[in-house]
Amino acid sequence: MSGRFSYVVDCEWNSPTRELLSMAIVPLWPSVAGERTGPVDDPTHEFYETIQHSGESIDPFVQEQVLPVLGKVQIPRREFQGKLEAFLRDRHVSRLLFDWPEDIAYFCNALITGPGTRLLLPRHLQMENVTGLDSYSEVPHNALHDARGMAYLLRKHFRRMAAH
Repeated sequence: MSGRFSYVVDCEWNSPTRELLSMAIVPLWPSVAGERTGPVDDPTHEFYETIQHSGESIDPFVQEQVLPVLGKVQIPRREFQGKLEAFLRDRHVSRLLFDWPEDIAYFCNALITGPGTRLLLPRHLQMENVTGLDSYSEVPHNALHDARGMAYLLRKHFRRMAAH
């Protein structure tokens, strides 16, 4: 499951309206020294965007726990999609790892640009759901920090398996 072009995805969304609020995609094996969950050596190796939401029916949990920690200006969905498409293409992403099925659903939905149209994707793109991970995040409910934490836990898991 390791690989140079493997990335970890996390999303945050508003439950009542099912709107995607933010998405992060971070490398599973960043090119940094040490075991940390902080930024990689080159910020272009990570994708993190927040999407403008309608403001309708904000879930109280989202209002209290997610929106205050977004940490980035929200952008229109079309702009988000353009940045997502460029990142997937430019980083040669070939495998995406998710820890929750809804993250996969929100990622796939973000690829749809209109009736019968979608973003251009890398030729081969695998999606895998990984389960059994503990939660680890420096800023809980921030997709970027959650994805970094998941990548950290996966690296620890793979190293432990390789040692046996």
